[in-house]
Amino acid sequence: MRTIKTHIRIIEDIDEISRIQDNWDSLVSRSSCNPFLLSDFARSFSYLNKESGWNPMIVTISDERDLLAVIPLMVRRVYGLKVAKFILNQWYSPDFVVCRKDRNHYASLAIDYIFNHLGCHILSLSFEGKSRDSRSLMNDFKELGIHYSFGSQMGHRVLPITSTWEEFERLKGSNFRNKFRKIERNLSKLGAWNVVRRAGSEGGQEIVDRILEIEKESWKERVRGHDTLTAVLAGLKEVTKTRSNLEWSVYFLEVKGHPIAYSLVICYAGVAYITKTSYKTQYRRFYPGIYVNHSAIQDLWKVNRFMLIDFLTDLQFMETWTKTVVDRHICVMSKNPLLPPVIGFFFYNEETTKKMGGIFQKAMGRFPAFWA
Repeated sequence: MRTIKTHIRIIEDIDEISRIQDNWDSLVSRSSCNPFLLSDFARSFSYLNKESGWNPMIVTISDERDLLAVIPLMVRRVYGLKVAKFILNQWYSPDFVVCRKDRNHYASLAIDYIFNHLGCHILSLSFEGKSRDSRSLMNDFKELGIHYSFGSQMGHRVLPITSTWEEFERLKGSNFRNKFRKIERNLSKLGAWNVVRRAGSEGGQEIVDRILEIEKESWKERVRGHDTLTAVLAGLKEVTKTRSNLEWSVYFLEVKGHPIAYSLVICYAGVAYITKTSYKTQYRRFYPGIYVNHSAIQDLWKVNRFMLIDFLTDLQFMETWTKTVVDRHICVMSKNPLLPPVIGFFFYNEETTKKMGGIFQKAMGRFPAFWA
């Protein structure tokens, strides 16, 4: 049997991503239904993260003919230590871009290269799915002399579509329907209102402007600015130029013709991702975020094109529609046996951190930045 020789290469220049874009996206389409793993999102998030000192370190593995795996990472130095993690944050379920049957093999090659050739001291990775699957992958790294600490992160709610909308409503009970009727009655006190859907392919910049109008008056703007929204919108602008199987739209809740809330939905491979929801703070008591989400869910359900609705996060209000949560886990790896358990002890154990009164986090300075 002929041995296939593989080559590992590192991409550090964001613009160089375009060189392997077609092969990268083809690998995503064969191995995943997660649109955020597409190369355009890696590019847009890399630009965003570079503003806070993170530089791309994208590991590619190929043979003479094909691109076999992509591990989209970024790196920075923290107190002299070289720290790496996925380019995407946990909400977007980052992962190795590799066919499932080859996952452990190519992941081991990449991890070995990251520590033993690139000189990384700490690698922080988020994983989705069953704990035993992630632990199986981590156990393969023991042979490489790599130590790790394993913990849980916020999962994400999913809503399988297995019935008609009317059957779903009946299953949820009368309180479910009454809740939204009450919101509708309260909205009517504000004047004429409606929910409109705008397709991304039709609205372009006008849709973005309406989103930003809401964000400027949102409580989230005061807390953390636009967060990753800018990167998502930039990625959508580029990815829809080349990927005909990805669609996006925005549902706006309007009062007297003015938008007060929105829900951004990305559709890919039979899954609808409710990517971002926000509303103007002054309308908070009318539950505009919940209502515009509900309208989007109802519309997505009725078009009969999707198998699943993914909320990306696990916030309490999402239990309104589903109790199903997909787990996420985080693993911190290092060749130094002390670093993973020490870091993991404080960041996995919320109660311990609270009792410490934040002293440890202050002492760690910028360390929490690589953990998020």
